[in-house]
Amino acid sequence: MNGKPEPPARLPTVPWTVGDLVKAFLLFLAILLIAVGAVALFHLIAAQEELSSSPYAPGIVLIVLEAALIVPVWVFAIRKHRASWGILGFRAFDAGQAIAQIGFYLFASFLVNGLWAVFLAQFGLRSQPNVLPIFGGGAIGLALAWFAAGLVAPLVEETFFRGFVFPALNQRFGTWRGVLGSAFI
Repeated sequence: MNGKPEPPARLPTVPWTVGDLVKAFLLFLAILLIAVGAVALFHLIAAQEELSSSPYAPGIVLIVLEAALIVPVWVFAIRKHRASWGILGFRAFDAGQAIAQIGFYLFASFLVNGLWAVFLAQFGLRSQPNVLPIFGGGAIGLALAWFAAGLVAPLVEETFFRGFVFPALNQRFGTWRGVLGSAFI
């Protein structure tokens, strides 16, 4: 090395366009409306037939809706443009380094959350509400919540926003507008 910093890696050129992004959002909205309609219909039928639903149903519905963000990515990147999952960010990585980073950031997150809880308690403020009841409570609900928040949400959101939305916006509008547009969305 000659002491000069390395230039940042360039993003790969992606074949999908901003128009594909708009269509992807419309597809996701259609999926969302169908899912909401199906849930409403189920509740209507369950109320008339006096059926009870699983206490885990709301959490499972949330996981399925979150995972549904992958469908537009598959339709408009993988299927339409025959792109690889690698262009969306799925590449080989050093597992040991990843585990070390996860441990570090988990520790840092607990530390910051602990300090935040002390701050809130000092001023008599409430923290965010307990979301565990959405997932049904108990050990199964906790497992569903961890699965949703620790695996599905990060994987899907990073794929959709960083792997699919940002590269198209960056390619069309430049880095800063791409970053701001992706963050806004």
